[in-house]
Amino acid sequence: MIFFFRNQEPLIVRPTSETMIWHMFGRWIMSYRDLPLKINQWANVVRWELRTRPFLRSTEFLWQEGHTAHATSEEARATAEEMLDEYAALCEKMLALPVVKGLKSPTERFAGAEDTYTIEALMQNGWALQSGTSHFLGQARVSRIVSRIVSHRVSHKVSHTHTDSPYAPYARP
Repeated sequence: MIFFFRNQEPLIVRPTSETMIWHMFGRWIMSYRDLPLKINQWANVVRWELRTRPFLRSTEFLWQEGHTAHATSEEARATAEEMLDEYAALCEKMLALPVVKGLKSPTERFAGAEDTYTIEALMQNGWALQSGTSHFLGQARVSRIVSRIVSHRVSHKVSHTHTDSPYAPYARP
């Protein structure tokens, strides 16, 4: 969709990244030999929020996200946990920002995810600031959408791919 606002540049609204990425995964993944498949994406994002917070998130910001597909649940979960460790190391070692790693509750996790791993930083007012997430999506959400069924390289058991969607630490404040 394209919107025009009083003599300004047009604003183009796109579907979520998952819509585009998983469509392409469905074309790229033909067998277990194509796995794991890991994609990194950067995009400018606009969020229409009632109140933005300076230095935390403005209306438009740069968004980084990754999407992965794996042959097994163990590989996918290990990747989600590995990315969370990377985000925590970046915050703590490069930004001198201490964070706490954890697992979101079922009501707080990313829609459709089996697990959402998070790093949280403490703000001056005592509130926790979600500073990065990594989602283990499993098979239920995305792999069935792309309808890609692969045979496991050892057991030859046929199944859908297992997926992750790790996000950068500064992408989801």
